[in-house]
Amino acid sequence: MSYKEQTYFTKMLENARKKVVVGGRYIHSKSGGEYILTDLVIIEDVEAVGVVYQAVYGERLKWLRPIDNFTGMVEIDGVRRARFELVEKGAK
Repeated sequence: MSYKEQTYFTKMLENARKKVVVGGRYIHSKSGGEYILTDLVIIEDVEAVGVVYQAVYGERLKWLRPIDNFTGMVEIDGVRRARFELVEKGAK
């Protein structure tokens, strides 16, 4: 990877940090499950930002979604809402 490519991906991550809160606690709108957003990463094969988030219940599994999916909207009972809703900044 060249220096230019690294700079490009660094900029992508900086822009992503304006959309989500690393360390924030989020609720999944469909399941009601609670998650901590643990990291932002580059998904190499599609050159997109990914969100790594960890369940705060059960086996505390970690998950990965493209940021556009994580921050996207869904329809529940005829109401459009955020797929994941930030409920606490800087959760532990």
